[in-house]
Amino acid sequence: MVYWIARLIAPASPKLRAAAITIAICFAIEFLKLWHEPHLDAFRQTMPGKLILGSGFHTLNLVCYVMGAGVGLLIDRLNAKKGT
Repeated sequence: MVYWIARLIAPASPKLRAAAITIAICFAIEFLKLWHEPHLDAFRQTMPGKLILGSGFHTLNLVCYVMGAGVGLLIDRLNAKKGT
């Protein structure tokens, strides 16, 4: 989802840049889970907070974010070759 938002915001930028931005945003959000402040922890207890920030840091998520950005990039490049 983050990859496609990056592509919508800057459609003329290189696809690889969108993937890199996606990974940077996702990594930042994941590492933000290590930062505990009362207002952040209170927000994390709400449904929007859980959806946006998540509830806990997981190293495996970093791998999944890279794979997700790679899949988005692959789909984007395959669609470009088809002319869509």
